[in-house]
Amino acid sequence: MSKPVGRPRSSSVISEVIRGNVATGAAAAAASGDAAAPKDITNPETGEPASVNGEHKETTQEILDRIISFHPFTTDSYEHLLEQETFDKSKAHERASKAEEAHLVDGELIFGAEEEDTDKPPPRNPDLREGNVLRDEYGIFPTDYYGKPLEEIDKGIRDKTFVVIGKKFRNKNIFRFSATRALFLLPPWNVVRRFALYVATHQFFDLFIICTILVNCVFLTMPGLVFAETSE
Repeated sequence: MSKPVGRPRSSSVISEVIRGNVATGAAAAAASGDAAAPKDITNPETGEPASVNGEHKETTQEILDRIISFHPFTTDSYEHLLEQETFDKSKAHERASKAEEAHLVDGELIFGAEEEDTDKPPPRNPDLREGNVLRDEYGIFPTDYYGKPLEEIDKGIRDKTFVVIGKKFRNKNIFRFSATRALFLLPPWNVVRRFALYVATHQFFDLFIICTILVNCVFLTMPGLVFAETSE
C-alpha cells in the first residue's frame, strides 16, 4: 500500500509568513523557485546556519517546516485519515512479522528489522496542544476559518482528529475534536455539528456559561421565590 501524500504548502502563505524574517529572500526563492534569490547564510567552517548577535538564524527549510498550511476538514480529509490508519496498521503488521526474523550482525544473532522505521511520525508539538494559543510564527491564519473544522495541524498526531481555531480576545485558541461521528450520526462536515462547534469555540461562549451559573446562584439565594423553594 502506498503512503498517503500530504497537502502542499501555499506559496502565497509562505511568502507572507516569512516576511520580515532574515531569511526572507531565501524562503521566497524556495516558494517561487527563483534561483537568483539569496541563499541561507551559513558558517563556511561548520556548514551550520550563521548567527547574528549570538542568536540562531533559521534556515529556509526550518522556516518552511514550521509553517502550517490550513485546510478545511471535508469528506476527502476523512478519507485521507482512513487511508493513513490503514497504512499504519499494515506497517505495524509488517514490523511485527519482521521482529520474528533473525539477522546475523557482526557475528551476533539479532531479532528484528535491520532498517530504521522511516514512516514513524515526528513527536507531537507541545505548542499545538488543545487549549494553547496558536502563535503567529506558525503561519498567517485565514480569518474565514475561525470556528470551522480544519485538518489536523500537528504532524505528530496520527489519530482521527480535526482542529478548530477559535478567536478569544485577539488570541487564536486551539481546539481538538474527534473526527468520528457525533451521536453516531453527525460527521464533522454536518451543518448541525459545524454550528455547534462554532458556538462552543466562540469567545463569548464561556462567559455566557459563567453568567448563567452566577445568575442561577443569585436567584436560588433570593427568598420568597416559588421556583427557588421547589428546587431545594
